[in-house]
Amino acid sequence: MDAACAHIDERLTPYYPPFIREVTKEDILKLMEIKMGRILKFNSDKADELIAKMKEEIAEIDNHLAHIVDYTVNWYQMLKNKYGKNFPRRTEFRNFDTIEAAKVVEANEKLYINREEGFIGTTLKKDEFVACCSDIDDVIVFFRDGKYIVTPVADKKFVGKNVLYVNVFKKNDKRTIYNVAYRDGKEGTTYVKRFAVTSVVRDREYDVNARNAGLTHHLFQRQPERGSRNHQSDTKAEPACQTHHL
Repeated sequence: MDAACAHIDERLTPYYPPFIREVTKEDILKLMEIKMGRILKFNSDKADELIAKMKEEIAEIDNHLAHIVDYTVNWYQMLKNKYGKNFPRRTEFRNFDTIEAAKVVEANEKLYINREEGFIGTTLKKDEFVACCSDIDDVIVFFRDGKYIVTPVADKKFVGKNVLYVNVFKKNDKRTIYNVAYRDGKEGTTYVKRFAVTSVVRDREYDVNARNAGLTHHLFQRQPERGSRNHQSDTKAEPACQTHHL
C-alpha cells in the first residue's frame, strides 16, 4: 500500500503547484478508494466546475476577511432590511446625563453617632441613629464652636466631641439651607447667618464665621428641601437639655 501511495504521489507531483494546500497521504488513500467509474473522462468536466466554484468561494471569503468591518456592516444592514419591518425598535435614542454614583448607589448602611466619645460610623449600632447612607456617601458634622467638616462614611471614625449636628452630605445641594444664630466671644454681638454648603474639601475644618473664631451658638437650624422636615437645635440650653423640633 505504501508503494502504491508513493507511485501515485510521484505521478501527481507535476499537478501540485495550483493546489490550495499540500496533498497528504490521507488524500491519496481516499483517492484510491474511489471507484474507477467516478474518475473517468465524462466526470472530469463536472469536477472542474466544482473546483472552479470552490475557488470563487475561497476568493470571496478572503475578500470578506480583508474588509471585515465593511462586511460586518453590510451583514447587519441585510438583517435590518430583511427582518426590520417585522421587528420594529422598542428602545429609543437619548443623550445620557452625567450620573453621580452617590445618587444611584443603594443606601444599604446606617449611620450612627456616639456623642459622648465623639465617634461616628456604621458599626456603632448601639448608639444614636443618624440616617441611612451608602458606603460612598459623605457626612457633614457641625460643632458647637462654629466649626464644621465633611468626611467620608466609615465603619468607625473619630470626628470630635461637642457635635451639634450630623447628617449625610449631598454635594452641590443648593436647596438645603443652614440657619445659625451665634455670638462673637462671650459678650459680643449676636449674628444670624443663612448659608448652603455645596462643595468642600473632605476632612478640612471650616468655620461658620471664618473671620472670627470662638463663637457661641444660640440656635442652629437645617432647612431641608421643600416638603421635608426641619431640624432645629437650641444650643442655648445645656447639652443634656438640647431640644429637636422635627
